[in-house]
Amino acid sequence: MRLVLDPPLLDQLTGYLKSCLPQEGCGFLIGIEDRATRFVPAPNVLASRSAFEVTPAFLFGLFREIRSSGEHLVGICHSHPSGPARPSARDVAEAHYPAAFYVIVSLADEAPEVRAWRIFDGQVLEAEIHASC
Repeated sequence: MRLVLDPPLLDQLTGYLKSCLPQEGCGFLIGIEDRATRFVPAPNVLASRSAFEVTPAFLFGLFREIRSSGEHLVGICHSHPSGPARPSARDVAEAHYPAAFYVIVSLADEAPEVRAWRIFDGQVLEAEIHASC
């Protein structure tokens, strides 16, 4: 199980999530199969340091856009401003897209830690992250 990121995506993703501090930031990886080709930032309507939520209207618009472009949801991203880059109990309970990678970026240290997971039926499996050529 591996997530493939086009080169600028990791910088875009971590840059956006850092800009959301001290709250959790969130967004979506869009692409084909296990390869993400673009990052779509999303507003965290909870404005929380320990949780995120995106409005149904934002999700509806995003899914309509990717359906018409032939792309699909590759991953759901969010930051943990002061915690580890692994799913919290809340992350596991609210994981409703088993085909998507859950990318968590810890901003607890100076250098962000980025890890990817698959979460389904309460099971959490780590995935490898690879940069595409």
